[in-house]
Amino acid sequence: LAPVAAGGEDAAGAQQGAEEAGDLVAHLLSAMGAMQELTRTHVEKGEKALTPQVYWWCPGAYEQLPEHVAFASGQVPDLRPVGIEVNRQEMSVTPYTADTEKLITIWSRDHA
Repeated sequence: LAPVAAGGEDAAGAQQGAEEAGDLVAHLLSAMGAMQELTRTHVEKGEKALTPQVYWWCPGAYEQLPEHVAFASGQVPDLRPVGIEVNRQEMSVTPYTADTEKLITIWSRDHA
């Protein structure tokens, strides 16, 4: 948000925009926390679960290949481990990886 003078409609609009941006990030973090809990539950109780890790799929060159070429190429999709630690006592959220920080930044920018 661009800085605005205190008071007046510009300040009120900026405050509302900041609150909405904060709400969007809160929704993303809530969703990521829910995904982490879901993957942990599937690993503990589900059938054939591979990992409790949540991954961010980043489309790239692999996805541009025809399916039969992609499978034969030996390449794999770009999956980046992401996650957060929520400390309810301190009311803080800590990203596990630099890719988590990047995901939050990109998502926030694209949904502002």
